Amino acid sequence: MMWDVWKMAKAYSCRPSELLGITNSAGAYHADRATMYFCTELEVALSEVDGRKMSEPVKNLERKKLLDKWLKLEPAKTGGASGYRDPAMKFTG
Repeated sequence: MMWDVWKMAKAYSCRPSELLGITNSAGAYHADRATMYFCTELEVALSEVDGRKMSEPVKNLERKKLLDKWLKLEPAKTGGASGYRDPAMKFTG
């Protein structure tokens, strides 16, 4: 979710806390800061993959593996073959 909020905030030129509806100034600051630190580090890691000399299909696979690792998208816990977590899994175990 944090990655999606970061991408949307960049696309709409706004703060992540605005998208999340956080109105408390301290809470907004900490949410923005946490999002910025995590996502800029992830962008650096992705750019390192992009800088390697490899074919596009291999590069895409490496990017997917990296995103899965950082965003904890483990196939056994997705609840399906889509590669994304099922939000209902949180409540069903």
